[in-house]
Amino acid sequence: MAYESHRLSILSDEEIQDLYGLPQFNDEDRQLYFDLSPAEKAAAGAIRTASVATHLILELGYFKAKRQFFTFEAENVEDDLRYILQAYFPGREVDDIKFPSRPTRASLQKTVLDLFEYRLCDTEEKTDLEAKAQRFAKLSTQPIFILREMLQQLTINRIVAPSYTTLQDIVGGAVSSERARITD
Repeated sequence: MAYESHRLSILSDEEIQDLYGLPQFNDEDRQLYFDLSPAEKAAAGAIRTASVATHLILELGYFKAKRQFFTFEAENVEDDLRYILQAYFPGREVDDIKFPSRPTRASLQKTVLDLFEYRLCDTEEKTDLEAKAQRFAKLSTQPIFILREMLQQLTINRIVAPSYTTLQDIVGGAVSSERARITD
């Protein structure tokens, strides 16, 4: 039995993967995204264990690539971990790297947000995003237009984009409200 979603289908699966999927780096990408600025080196250097510092570098690289945080399994990031270890912790092996606890991971993400001067999309930002979506819907009720404008606003305001389903709900609400307003 297939699940039918009530949400607008705005992006293709490939486009969703492009926005929200774990980055898939080649060697050139790894050199670019895992290269650390002086501030990033200082943050990694302030961490006591190689495992946690490695995960900070991993989070930094992925954030540079997509301005998102990811949940992943070790086997999905093994090549990236191997690159980081070779570049910053020679002599360490991937098997030596332990995944951080949830509180440690949250702390690493806060460090990344601070370094890039970004913030998470909390309730206040979502409310602001809903108001902007309503304004965008007055220009066009095309869902893709509204979504792109919202993503641009998030980038300009240095806010991590909420989940795709959240964006779908915001766009859907804006389109429905605007169509109802026009009909009235």
